[in-house]
Amino acid sequence: MGIKVKETTPGQIEELRERFNSKYASSPPAVPFHPVDIDRIRNENLWLQRFLEMYDLDMDTAFNKLWETCAWRQSYGANDLDESQLNQEYLKEGSVFVHSTDIDGTPLLVFRVKLHSKSKNLDELIRIVVYWVERIQREQHLTKLTIFFDMAGTGLASMDLDFVKRIVETFKQYYPNSLNYILVFELAWVLNAAFKVIKALLPPKAVEILKMISKKDIGQYITKDKCLASWGGEDNYEFSFVPGAKQSAKPVAANAGDDEQFADKKVTFANTAPLVLKESNINEMHTPSEAMLQIDPKEFVNFNSKNAEATLNLKSIAKSAVTYKIQTTSPEKFRVRPRCGIIQPNQEASINIWLKSEHQLSAESKDKFLVMAMVAPGSECGGSDVTELWRNKSPSAVDVEQHRLVCRFDAPKAPPDCPNKASKASVDCKKSAIGNDPASAMERQLAFTQNLQYVTLALLMLLFAGFGFLMYQHMGHHSSTCPKATAQELNDAARNSHNNNDHDCDCPELGNCASAFDLMELGLDCADDMDQFDGECLEALIQTHLQLCRSCQGIGDGQLGGVAAGGHLLGLIAFARKLVRVVLSLSLLCGILFVSFYLGSNYGGNSTTTTITTSLATVDSGRGNRQPCYFS
Repeated sequence: MGIKVKETTPGQIEELRERFNSKYASSPPAVPFHPVDIDRIRNENLWLQRFLEMYDLDMDTAFNKLWETCAWRQSYGANDLDESQLNQEYLKEGSVFVHSTDIDGTPLLVFRVKLHSKSKNLDELIRIVVYWVERIQREQHLTKLTIFFDMAGTGLASMDLDFVKRIVETFKQYYPNSLNYILVFELAWVLNAAFKVIKALLPPKAVEILKMISKKDIGQYITKDKCLASWGGEDNYEFSFVPGAKQSAKPVAANAGDDEQFADKKVTFANTAPLVLKESNINEMHTPSEAMLQIDPKEFVNFNSKNAEATLNLKSIAKSAVTYKIQTTSPEKFRVRPRCGIIQPNQEASINIWLKSEHQLSAESKDKFLVMAMVAPGSECGGSDVTELWRNKSPSAVDVEQHRLVCRFDAPKAPPDCPNKASKASVDCKKSAIGNDPASAMERQLAFTQNLQYVTLALLMLLFAGFGFLMYQHMGHHSSTCPKATAQELNDAARNSHNNNDHDCDCPELGNCASAFDLMELGLDCADDMDQFDGECLEALIQTHLQLCRSCQGIGDGQLGGVAAGGHLLGLIAFARKLVRVVLSLSLLCGILFVSFYLGSNYGGNSTTTTITTSLATVDSGRGNRQPCYFS
């Protein structure tokens, strides 16, 4: 199927190619783009066509996105990614893999969500996703994929909105028009609210290929012989990782040696443990000697929580010119300007760092920067000289000074109009300042859904307990002050008395039980000395009362029953009372289920969608003019 797009023309594709070649020749990137990507652009139409289709033939937008994608692919190493660079535990557990095809022959990228854990590192998981996408698009040249979210057995504990959001953003930003379907299999109703949030993150065109399916209708998208057995199909496949074929030699880019600055290279720190950094071990990461550079701040890269920007100030305290270079563990997340340069003695340089809009800082303090410095060979070195100098220099060389810094957000500050005192109003003001971002909305919505589950279960248990008690009463398994046997004996005695025409009877039985069946509004109440009473006993006593009255007063025809005798009427009343109780119980049960489903499906739906859509529109309003982006 795929998204509905406008048809491109050869002329439009050629125009996009010429614009790319022109900029690449006149203003080449800091690091040459990967030869594979250059070859796709210069010698093929399919990749360029997809950028034009995704952005409605908008030439400027398609060109900007193409350029950004090439830069990301180069810095991320997408073309050279293989299994040796992945987390082997995540890779081999089978939470993400490619297997089988949909009804259109498109490969399935399967996510078994129940195997996911929120404790996993999202960057490593996304790297596995990119690996599978790149691998299948190498094996089947730029083929589209169908994302299959296997939600069977998934609950709130394993539902990770951040992971799903990263998947959506990766395809949205770097793989335009690459999806045939997005299939969500066996989604539990308690997760409907969460997926409404995810749906709001999708581009409008992608919403039409999002399908919620179950075992009943999966055959509309995947044939039975291609469905796994757990999906109700005939495929008994069990995941076992098989390495991909080795990549062939790649063409060389035309200007592979004309770089002027450095790539967004990835650096791996040797001291990666512990995962969560503490103040006590920061000093171990920081270079003790500061003979060349003085860095402010010294230990952290502090990102502003509103615009996701940070600034590093480098000051040379050496007696001669110093050259510096900056690297990071997550080049795909950050933009750094400038990345390298020369600082004269007692001079300063400011380094600006931006967190890209589609990424967030790792919650485990794994995002770090490495600032390296060494003495420059001369004070008149140019940009190309610095590039070549660092290209041939090992970061671990003895004459290279290193400073390691950990990324974090600044503590949120209260707005100016917030009270200064630690009052309730102050707390509420601070909460309102930081609680309106999309991530907070997702967390609040999930927390609400989870609490709703607990409340629903409690109400259901209470309802079933009450319903069971009523059934216990109606089944007659409890003792009564006036048991049915006594009522029946009185009934038999009354009938015998009537048959013997004993009309002068003083009716002692009636006197003894007068307090019990004074009729009291046809049996709706009981006497004070009767703690428990059931409908059948009451009915028998009332019938006995009528029979005794007939025996004592000589009225009636000797046949109990009929409307005149009260039999049918009393039976109807007793039946109606039982029916009303059952109907009320069932109505309460249905009401609880309906309210739970409605609230779980629609809580915050409109407001959350509006908030997230507005936020994304602000973030994506232009990479050149970056707008504020709010983070939790």
